[in-house]
Amino acid sequence: MPCLKRLDVLRGLIAETTNAAKTSNPVTTDSQMLSIIRKRVKSSEAAISEFEDAKRDDLRDKELGQIAILQEFIDGSNVMGEEDLTVAIQKVLGQMRTEERKADKGSVMRTLVGPGRPTC
Repeated sequence: MPCLKRLDVLRGLIAETTNAAKTSNPVTTDSQMLSIIRKRVKSSEAAISEFEDAKRDDLRDKELGQIAILQEFIDGSNVMGEEDLTVAIQKVLGQMRTEERKADKGSVMRTLVGPGRPTC
């Protein structure tokens, strides 16, 4: 049954992505997809506590399995830690000051993310 659980989780993620595509904020970046996955984990964690209170171990186990699958996607993503991000921002700020460029939030973000990124 592990394949079936994984398939169910993936179908749920596809459904959420499809629903988001019908709104004014479709999923267009990896970080948005990661946000959806994290949101599903939090939802499952909330459901687990409710199922434990109701003594529904079968449903709790199902949610735990879903969290494990979703966590694999989160762990497999290449996300910078807070310390790495702070170092990168400080490096960009130092470079901009050396070049006597304006160092506002937009300029720093463009330098970090890169030019030509869609802003939709």
